[in-house]
Amino acid sequence: DDQKKEMEGNGDIMGEVVCTIQKWFQMVETVLLAQQGTQRERLFTMFSYLQKEWEWLYPILFSSKTKDDDIIDDICSRKKAHHFFRQVVFTHMDCQSLNILTPITPPSATASMNNNDEKEEEKDQQQEILKSPTSPTVKLIDFEYAGYNRRAIDIANTFCECCDMNNLCPDYQSEYPDLTNQNIFLYAYVREADPDLALYLDNNNDDEIDDDNNTQHQEKSNTVGGGCYNRRWTIFLTEGQEEVGRHTLISHLIWAIWSIVQSGNGCDIEFDYVKYAELRVNGYRYFKKRFWE
Repeated sequence: DDQKKEMEGNGDIMGEVVCTIQKWFQMVETVLLAQQGTQRERLFTMFSYLQKEWEWLYPILFSSKTKDDDIIDDICSRKKAHHFFRQVVFTHMDCQSLNILTPITPPSATASMNNNDEKEEEKDQQQEILKSPTSPTVKLIDFEYAGYNRRAIDIANTFCECCDMNNLCPDYQSEYPDLTNQNIFLYAYVREADPDLALYLDNNNDDEIDDDNNTQHQEKSNTVGGGCYNRRWTIFLTEGQEEVGRHTLISHLIWAIWSIVQSGNGCDIEFDYVKYAELRVNGYRYFKKRFWE
């Protein structure tokens, strides 16, 4: 409870991910000592690169100075977006397809089940469960890596997992959610997580003026990301996309380090952890160029 009070809702602190990254970096050093030959060279190359990148990324993403200090146009929606997405809240941190459960039999399909008495009774039970307002039809599992972190990191990781990571063949350019789908997700997320903020964004107000860019924002207000949003939502969602995009580097960096550690742990699971680490490093490079350069 004390940890929650200290961390949840505070937009200016780092969250648990920083300590996790530093801990895993230390574990990699032990892994490298046990490796030999080409394998060690591949791992050491990635490790050295990630260390240098962390030295660059940490101070600019987790400095005590917030980006609000650099916003001079006084657009409230942009500031609210920055604060919202950098709030530290409870996060799953591994929201990928293998950790999302949905009903085997959707509600619309139960009517076509076999008329066998036993199956009919089972069908009725399933329908009652699915109709219950207290029983979600989508459930998350595997909270092993959950903790208190910035919303943007958790959302960024979810967007990255839309790429085909599990099968080791991600296409970052085509599989990362496009602007339309990002907006659909972020819009629904805000409405669920902070109804008061959503209400503020619903109430468009033209006194929120940026003289240099006002015309540009008005033109974008009905077209951003393929959706139809007022000016407040437009500014908020645009900034939200950028905030999430900048935090994709954390997703790729932390899972690359994790994979290097796993490669030396003698796991029984048949999985190419070294290749996965390389794919994550490639993702880091791609999204650094896309959102930071």
